[in-house]
Amino acid sequence: MTATTTFAIAYSPWFAALATVLGTGPRRSRLEVDEDAVVVQMGWAFAARIARRQVVAAAPCANVPWAIGVHTAGRGDWIVNGTCGHLVQLALDPPAAACALGRRVLVRRLRVSVDRPAAFLELLGDKC
Repeated sequence: MTATTTFAIAYSPWFAALATVLGTGPRRSRLEVDEDAVVVQMGWAFAARIARRQVVAAAPCANVPWAIGVHTAGRGDWIVNGTCGHLVQLALDPPAAACALGRRVLVRRLRVSVDRPAAFLELLGDKC
């Protein structure tokens, strides 16, 4: 059996309250990493199972002060965040399939807010 490490998606207090009402709060959101995959879930609004081999780079990234929640910056660039900070960025090749806001999408770059970004990146190891 493969060991799975679970990380919480980071939320600001005000957004955690709103997201809970919307069904995308901390209790329904997580990142899971095992030897085969990275799973990202934010309630009903975003779900992806990404094969670890698809993660070609992983690194901390700059804050996204203009939006919180699940949104796209276009061309397969997705952001899943409960706060403006604590973001990590995953570059994916080939792109991964995901369900975002009720529709199937392809993700080439994923930025996600993680409660322990350094530990998450360390677990991904040589992808940084």
